[in-house]
Amino acid sequence: MLLATSAAAVLLIPGGGASAAPLTTELRLTTLSPISAQPGTTLRAKGTFTANRTLEDVAVRLEVGTTAFVSRSAITEAAANPPFTTAVSGADDDLNKVRRGTTEEFSIAVPTDDLPFDSPDVFPLRIVAVDAVTGAELSEIATFLPWAPDGVGVSPTRLLMFWPLVGEPTRDSTGEFVDDSLASAVAPGGRLSTLVRSGSGAPATWVVDPALLDDTAALDQPGAEQWLSSFSASADTREVVALPYGDPDVAAVASAGRPGFLRQGQAKGDRVYQRLVGTTARSDLSWPADGAGDEQVIGTSGRAGDTVVLLSEENAPLVSPLTYTPSGRIAWEDPQVDVLLADPPASALVASPADTATDVLLARQRFLAETLLHALELYEPRLLVIAPPRRWDPSPLWADELVTAIRRASWLNPVSLDQAVHPSAPTVLRDSPSIPTTTLDRQLPASMVAAASQALTDNHRLAAILTRPKQLSTPIGKSLFTSVSTAWRADPPAAEASQAATLDQLSSQRSKVRIVSAGGTLGGDSGSFPVTLRNQLDQAVVVRLGVTSTDPLRLRVNGPDERIKIAPARSFLAEVQLDATTSGRLSFDAQLLTPRGAAYDDPVTLAVDVKGFGQITFVVFGAAVALLILAAGIRVFRRIRAARRVAL
Repeated sequence: MLLATSAAAVLLIPGGGASAAPLTTELRLTTLSPISAQPGTTLRAKGTFTANRTLEDVAVRLEVGTTAFVSRSAITEAAANPPFTTAVSGADDDLNKVRRGTTEEFSIAVPTDDLPFDSPDVFPLRIVAVDAVTGAELSEIATFLPWAPDGVGVSPTRLLMFWPLVGEPTRDSTGEFVDDSLASAVAPGGRLSTLVRSGSGAPATWVVDPALLDDTAALDQPGAEQWLSSFSASADTREVVALPYGDPDVAAVASAGRPGFLRQGQAKGDRVYQRLVGTTARSDLSWPADGAGDEQVIGTSGRAGDTVVLLSEENAPLVSPLTYTPSGRIAWEDPQVDVLLADPPASALVASPADTATDVLLARQRFLAETLLHALELYEPRLLVIAPPRRWDPSPLWADELVTAIRRASWLNPVSLDQAVHPSAPTVLRDSPSIPTTTLDRQLPASMVAAASQALTDNHRLAAILTRPKQLSTPIGKSLFTSVSTAWRADPPAAEASQAATLDQLSSQRSKVRIVSAGGTLGGDSGSFPVTLRNQLDQAVVVRLGVTSTDPLRLRVNGPDERIKIAPARSFLAEVQLDATTSGRLSFDAQLLTPRGAAYDDPVTLAVDVKGFGQITFVVFGAAVALLILAAGIRVFRRIRAARRVAL
């Protein structure tokens, strides 16, 4: 568990005889309240104790330390070097005899006015089980006790908490689900069900991939419909940020130099969100995988229209250490882009896999201690950004306890995204944002982004000629967006194989609508020339036919102006008018066009054998014959006239 606590659940003590098994004990914590201890209240701790051997007299006591933690780093160090604590008078519970294998409950209550605290701070706290006969410690649970009387000496931290609702690609290019992972995630008790249920009460900014909503809407089961309804109801009352459709690998998009791909994803996501939720969400947040981005990533995000980029603070470290945690922002050179920095320790803590009651309470106390010390570092409020992993999977217990902690901690002031980027960013010196090698090694190839971008154009052309595009081109388009999802970083070879299958599917479907003519013969100088168009799809298509002569001086061509509808699994003969000026082998290019005149595919060159003279050839030949006759006539006339002169 990612906690800096000395929480020992098991302690081994040698037995009295050589053959005796070692004594093992376990101390569990089930209740620690209140969340924010205040003067005039009661601190309560409840839990259980078990042992593998009968013990005659066991007591559980509460201990605190009077030396406060002076920094957030001291909390981390406490895991290796537990601070000194002393028992609080009257804060114990005598369990008396504990029999082997039985579970005994303990309950401790102590007035907070009896605690040796006067100023806001974080103090050590221990729950210890001891052998009352020997005085030996049997088990311990070490944690933290935040002490912050309301309104006394604390400048509340401005907390921007992100609540990610991001899935993985679950459908192929035909729209079929590849597994039942999404169905399990949205079912009661599933990952996504927990996030929506607990997140409905969280003062946090939700971050959602519209592809997740789209896939859930396609699930044919009551749980999916209920989840989507719950999402919509909660989203209507809070700030929601929609990622580009499919949650693309922003760093890979930047490497490919394709900000347009992000814009396409944003537009697609906006349409899907509006259709399924009925409202709009802001879609100007760029969240690179692992919070790792550099100038190229930030610049590409800005060109795509993003106004906020979310990075991890560890990827833009301070040039010199500070005695406090600065606000989680960077003063970026582009005034249109705000760069936020998520706090690594707090974000990692929120991502804790805590699932037992003890682990959840320890995670909560660590979270409260981290955030209170953050607030106490300076007398001015600063911004603390927390961003769990985008596919966060908290236990229901931890998610609920975290939300309660955020809402009840008086030193936390949750803010929205717009509030977070004001006032101005701090002027502390940081290294330029960079992408660590470990993250760079998992980045998807830029070639995959380029292939997806080009294929989206081709798929749009396919959709333009279909009479029922939702059945064929729509699933392919969605698969192209999700083919460069950050989820594929876990297995790049599988990503490339999946995208290749989608590209093959697109190529196969596009090739089913084509020109099949190879050429032919024109018996005279002009006439109709048939061009065969074939549709092998299971739905009708509507196209135009464009024609262009490869030698306009010798062959003029005119194609049909009207749209051509071709029934499923049928061919159509389009008549092209040809006008040749000479005989022999001529050619023209024929190309399928969308109904609006955009190119559907590459031109096909068709050869034409012209067997007769062309019209201009006959005109020229006739003129030549006429000239010859005229010349001969002139010669005859001149000879007759010359003969008459001689006769005179």
